[in-house]
Amino acid sequence: AYVAECQDAAHRRAVVDARLPEGVASPLFDALLKTDMYPYQREGALFAVRTGRCLLGDDMGLGKTIQAIAAAELMAELFQIGRVLIISPTSLKYQWKAEIEKFCNRTAQVVEGLNQQRREFYRSDSFYKLINYELVARDLDRIREWSPDLIILDEAQRIKNWKTRTAKTVKELESTFAMVLTGTPIENRIEELHSLMEFVDRHHLGPLYRFVHNHKVLDVAGKVVGYRDLEKVRHSLRGVMIRRKKNEVLKQLPERIDQNFLVPLTPQQQALHDEYKEIVAKLVAKWRRYRFLCEADQRRLQIALAMMRMAADNTYLVDHETIHGPKLEELETLLKELVVEGGEKAVVFSQWLRMTELIENILEKNGIGYVHLNGGVPSKKRGGLMKQFKEDPACKVFLSTDAGGVGLNLQSGSVVVNMDIPWNPAVLEQRIGRVHRMGQDRTVRVVNFISRASIEERI
Repeated sequence: AYVAECQDAAHRRAVVDARLPEGVASPLFDALLKTDMYPYQREGALFAVRTGRCLLGDDMGLGKTIQAIAAAELMAELFQIGRVLIISPTSLKYQWKAEIEKFCNRTAQVVEGLNQQRREFYRSDSFYKLINYELVARDLDRIREWSPDLIILDEAQRIKNWKTRTAKTVKELESTFAMVLTGTPIENRIEELHSLMEFVDRHHLGPLYRFVHNHKVLDVAGKVVGYRDLEKVRHSLRGVMIRRKKNEVLKQLPERIDQNFLVPLTPQQQALHDEYKEIVAKLVAKWRRYRFLCEADQRRLQIALAMMRMAADNTYLVDHETIHGPKLEELETLLKELVVEGGEKAVVFSQWLRMTELIENILEKNGIGYVHLNGGVPSKKRGGLMKQFKEDPACKVFLSTDAGGVGLNLQSGSVVVNMDIPWNPAVLEQRIGRVHRMGQDRTVRVVNFISRASIEERI
C-alpha cells in the first residue's frame, strides 16, 4: 500500500508539471476562481495540489480559505475529484458556504440537524459538504460511506490535543487528498504539531514518544524547560508544510496601531481582586513548600486566578450585583470619539459573557447600533450578524465573546477593542486577525484595556 501511495504521488506530480508548466503563472490559474489571487496564494494552492496532503500554516488573515478552495478546484480540474469534506468549528460552517458561493460555482451543503436529516444531507448531491468537529464521531460511518476525495480541516488547532475523542476520530477518516489549515500550528507544546501531522501523514514525524524524546529538554524533575534540534523538524516538514508570515508576503496589508490603555482599579475592585490574590499566594506558597498540589487545590488556584481576572474587569462579573470598574466609562468615551463622531466601525471582544451584557447597556444608552455574538447564538444566525455589521451603516459595533475570535471576517471594522487580555497571546492575535486581514483597506487600531496593578498587567 505504501509503495502504491508513493507511485500515485509521483504520477500526480507528473500531471501537475504537465498541466501547469509555468507554475503559478500558468494560464489555468487565471479562470480558476471568480476573483484574482495574490501570487503567494497561488503558490499555496499549487503546493497543496503537488503534495496531495499538506499543512497550510499561514498567518491569520492571509486567506487560507481561498487557497483551500483554489486547491480543490485545481484537483477537480486535474484529478477529477468530486467530493470535498470541510470540517470546521460550528461558527464557521456558514462562512465557508458563503465563501464557496462567492469564489466558485460549486454546490455546498451544510450538514446539521437530527440524525435523519443529516443522513439525507450526506445522500444529497453536492461537491462540498460542511460539518463541525463535534459531528465527526457521530457520523463517522456515513462519512466513510460518502467517501470524500479531499478533506479540509479548518482551524485545526481543535485536533491538537491528541487525547480527545474528536482528534482520534478525525484521524480515522480516510481520503486521497488532505489539507490542514491553522494559523497557529503550535500554541503551547510541540506535541500539537505531531498531532496535526498525524492526520496529514502518520509516518512523517515517526512515533510520538520518539519525536518527543528527540526534541524535548527536561530538567531533573522531568519538567519541560526547552526544545532542541527544531531546525531538523523544520527541514523535515519542508515537503508537507507551507507557512508564510504577514510581513513576508503582504506589502498590501495596512498598518496596525496597538495601544494599551491602563485603567485604575476602583477600591471595590481592588478589595475583591486582593481577596482572591491571597488565596493564590497561599496555594503558591504551599506548592513551593511541597512541590505538589492536589487536584482540589489546583482547581482552587485556577478559580482564584479567574476571579482575579474577572474582578479586574468589573465587580459585576464576580458578585452579579454591583457594577464597579472604569473600563466601561473608558469604552464609552472611546466609542463616542471613534464611532459616533469618527464614523468608524468597532469590534469589541471580552472573554466574559457578563461583561458583554454590561457593554450592551452602554451601547443602548448611547443609541449605538450593534450586533452581539456569543456561544448562545446558533451557528445558522452567525453569518447574518456578520452581514448586518458589514452592510448596515447603522450597525457600528460587533460585540463578541471569544466565540467570535476564530474564523470570522470583520474587515468592515477598523477598531478592535479588547476589554480583557487572554492568557494566551495566540488568542489575542486571533481576535485582532479578524479585522486586520486581507481586504482591509484602512489602518487598524487595536486598543487593549488593562487594569493597573492587577493580574492583567502581569499577563
